[in-house]
Amino acid sequence: MVVEQKMGQIPIYKVGVSLGQLVLIGFLGFKAAGLKQNNLISHITGEALDYNYAVVAIEGADNTRARQVLDELAANPHTVRALTPSVPAFPGVPPTVNGPFSIGYYTIKDVNSSTWVQSALTRLEPLETGGVTTHMTGDAAINYFLDRESQSTRLIFACLVCFALLSSWFVTRSIAGVAVTAISVGTPLAATMGLYALLGFELDLLTNLLPVLILVLGFAMHMHVFLAIARCGSVREGLKRKLKANFIVTATTSAGFLSLFLSQLPPIRVLGIFMAISMWLCLGSVYLTHWSIGWMTKERAVTLPSLWHRVTHLLRIRPQQGLWVGVGACVIVVGAFCVLRTPVQSNGLFYFHEDHPVRIASQLLAPITGISALELEPTVEGRISLGAIRKTKGVRYAFWVPREKHIVLMVDAMDAETFAAFQTSIASYGKISGPLVLVSSFQQKLIRSLTSSLLASIALISLLLMLVVPLPLGPAVAWLPNLFPLGCMGIAMALFGIEISVATVLVFSIAFGIAVDDTIHLSVKYLQSQAENPWQDVLQTEGVAVLVTSVILTVGFAAVGLSPFKPLSDFGKLLSIGMITAMLGDFLILPAILKHYKRPQRRIDP
Repeated sequence: MVVEQKMGQIPIYKVGVSLGQLVLIGFLGFKAAGLKQNNLISHITGEALDYNYAVVAIEGADNTRARQVLDELAANPHTVRALTPSVPAFPGVPPTVNGPFSIGYYTIKDVNSSTWVQSALTRLEPLETGGVTTHMTGDAAINYFLDRESQSTRLIFACLVCFALLSSWFVTRSIAGVAVTAISVGTPLAATMGLYALLGFELDLLTNLLPVLILVLGFAMHMHVFLAIARCGSVREGLKRKLKANFIVTATTSAGFLSLFLSQLPPIRVLGIFMAISMWLCLGSVYLTHWSIGWMTKERAVTLPSLWHRVTHLLRIRPQQGLWVGVGACVIVVGAFCVLRTPVQSNGLFYFHEDHPVRIASQLLAPITGISALELEPTVEGRISLGAIRKTKGVRYAFWVPREKHIVLMVDAMDAETFAAFQTSIASYGKISGPLVLVSSFQQKLIRSLTSSLLASIALISLLLMLVVPLPLGPAVAWLPNLFPLGCMGIAMALFGIEISVATVLVFSIAFGIAVDDTIHLSVKYLQSQAENPWQDVLQTEGVAVLVTSVILTVGFAAVGLSPFKPLSDFGKLLSIGMITAMLGDFLILPAILKHYKRPQRRIDP
């Protein structure tokens, strides 16, 4: 079936709409391109942190040469204080097989820590010759490398853009079809990220995901509308038929993202708000673009007759047996059990792979200097013995800073339980502050974010479905088929050793909100169908669109899974598993629920 319209029949104002979209893409896209990156712990946690710390070790250089370089780092304008070989800060540091081992310990103003690390790496690079090895660790170095690794999403985003455009070419077989896709998806992308930039926000570990999520979800909505238009043979009729389903989809998906606003972590809240806004922008952009320039393409119904015939044959289940409902319920229970037993990982050091330079440096230096620092403000009267403090488990070194009247403790990396015990043991000396305190608070907020956002997402989406889908289908449609992929993701976390981290804490709320989309498309079509076998009618129409968009979502998130940054990699892997199992839940569990809907008797005229 072909949609055709001559150029002379197109009102000028419709063309003007798309020209306006192009101007919007250009202006706001330019603003978005200038977004800055901020991965400081204080930024992510939303709490103040004055100083950060870095440890530099030079292995194999003669003492004079090493001391010269370390003293130059101490002279950096961003260095607040330094312990270098000129000060016997680390007595008894053993020589290595490669020669002398010299260490410098630096305190840096938090807001300048990334700049300091960059300049230090530039200064150390020439030393990496003739058997000399340099190492850098500490909170400042970990934050710097987190920043670099998390920016891998930019390359992934570029690959996803190419994937979306190639997919459009495969479906439409025309440059015009690719142009329609670019305008349809590019408008909400540029509008959201441009607004983000204009309001003065900065990108970080989490909000780096904004453009990727907008692109993938916007393209999926665009394909749903495109395939509907192709089936109808009319732009107007296709847009009309999909309006109700797409409106509900936008409402439920944005509700899922809005649930992230309950998080106590600023980046998660910001991500949720802007993704909720972007979903409505996607809806408006897709409809405006097809309404204004749908005539540009000869939109042909995409059919996969051979493959789809086999798929629908496999999906001809007998819902009355309740087999898939039981399987789905078991998967949900097992998945929930796995998630409850999954450890939380908020130590940024373990966000890197084992062969990353910062992890290697940390393993080498931790027994000597520790890899983090705490500031102890004495609250007891009298003189505090540094020797006694140094004997506290976890403390590698301690020194007094007379000017600030506090003690700096150089400590090991600690998990939540170990750090809680450490706080108890050090409490008698005074109050401590520093990155590890923020990380401990951050870890607790991660757990609360996971539970509160997921429960709020399920409640909001269930309420919305109760308003538009006949009872008792509303809650059932939201719960069983769409909790099934969450259960699968929980089991995958246990099987592959994926921990709850700054990125994976989001996957359940996001997956639930997205998974409901295809459920709504299938349910609305089922309720509207007048066929003798409504489910087969659904498979032959909306089933193709669900298959195509599920593949798009799975491939899109799988691309994120290729990131070298572990939290983003885990995020992409889990969501790709969630998207493919969400499709299985819709095709296998949903019909067993829909069969309970009492369809009105068709009137037979005499």
